[in-house]
Amino acid sequence: SVHCLNTMPPSSKTSIEYIGRLYYADTNELCTAHPLIWFRSDTVGNYTRLDTRLGLNGLKFTCGKVPGNPAAVLESVEELHSSLTAGGIEDLELPKKPSSWNQLMRQLEGKNLVKPIKKATPTKLSPSVLENALALAHFNEEVSSANADISSPFVAVDPLVPGPGHVPILAFDLTQPLVTLDVPVLYPEDAQIDVLSADHNLALERIKLLEQQNDLYKTKLINLENALATANGNITANVKQAVAQSMDEGIQKLVQRLSSQLPADIRVEIEKYD
Repeated sequence: SVHCLNTMPPSSKTSIEYIGRLYYADTNELCTAHPLIWFRSDTVGNYTRLDTRLGLNGLKFTCGKVPGNPAAVLESVEELHSSLTAGGIEDLELPKKPSSWNQLMRQLEGKNLVKPIKKATPTKLSPSVLENALALAHFNEEVSSANADISSPFVAVDPLVPGPGHVPILAFDLTQPLVTLDVPVLYPEDAQIDVLSADHNLALERIKLLEQQNDLYKTKLINLENALATANGNITANVKQAVAQSMDEGIQKLVQRLSSQLPADIRVEIEKYD
């Protein structure tokens, strides 16, 4: 969470710079991986969003607004940097400018201090619903122009409200001034991040599948090696048995041949010792 000294949560439409230290919320210990934060609120992330995002990840930001004098801003940053390095923080980079919301989140996510948030897929309006909404928006604009001199104009309802079969209508309130509704802005940088995040997830799934296939091939290879070792052992035993049998038969034939060529009296003497 964010704890700023002598400050109130700013409006989401106001750009305010904060500087301070990042701590672990449960132990109040300084986060040495990213101890110094110089943050500028913008239309993507403000004080409240930073407080929520850090709190979800067990962090808190003890901070204050930067000085109103631009010349003193860098001096205050340098003073905080010197204080941290004097306290034992090594290799701490001195920031030259404040980080925007997207820049700060990429820094913290890169150091595994903040977990990425999966962004919901925006609802797509069908062509017919979109055409009706644009036509109604144009009608609202014309009616607003025609009634610009009326002290109590009507309130125009936002026509781009998602939902199947939704038909926007005009809501009149003669006691309230015309309300201007904010329209969400799509930032190209965020769109690119969404695409890269989707590609990253697909790559992780592909890697997981390849690892599973690799484990399967390893198992098959081990089974084949075992089968080959068993086959080699059987072949060796069979060869030894065949060679021994062949030698025994050859020796017996040689003995019989030699015995048949000896004189009868000598053969009788040999048979006595057989």
